[in-house]
Amino acid sequence: MSSAETAYLFRHALLRDAAYQLQLPGDRARLHGLAFEVIEALAGGRPPEPPALIRLEDRRVLTHPTDPYAQALAEHARLAGSRADLGVAGKEWDVTRDLRRLYLRRAAEYLAGQFHHEEARCMWLQYAELVSGGEKAESLRKAALVMDLTGRLADQESLLREACSIHRDAGHRLQEG
Repeated sequence: MSSAETAYLFRHALLRDAAYQLQLPGDRARLHGLAFEVIEALAGGRPPEPPALIRLEDRRVLTHPTDPYAQALAEHARLAGSRADLGVAGKEWDVTRDLRRLYLRRAAEYLAGQFHHEEARCMWLQYAELVSGGEKAESLRKAALVMDLTGRLADQESLLREACSIHRDAGHRLQEG
């Protein structure tokens, strides 16, 4: 890449970031919500909730057309903040948190299947922050399994210990070890 192209890309990125920062936080959240809605609609609509990770039988998540965009959708949901208009009207909970959780799980599964291990690890860890109990333990375990593929054994051990502790506290003896 020539220096002129590099200068253009650098200037373009600076202008993009400056324009983004000029938006009021509420407007930025609204724009992220709009981006979320458009991407989700163009990619095939909202996928069904995947099965719980703590179920012992079939833990596979069926693929959905939004899966390649799940990471971006999770980030747009996070940046959209607390916008009830992204979900079903009349629900009491924070809809964007639920959408972020849905797409983080889908992104983690998709990225792991695409051998993007480091990104999958990040998605599993973010997902673990939004869930609790056995679901949290299993997401930590899955992050640790992905770390095994990247050779990060020291970090992997602490995640597996935390996952075992959560399973033990919840009385999930079959999943503890």
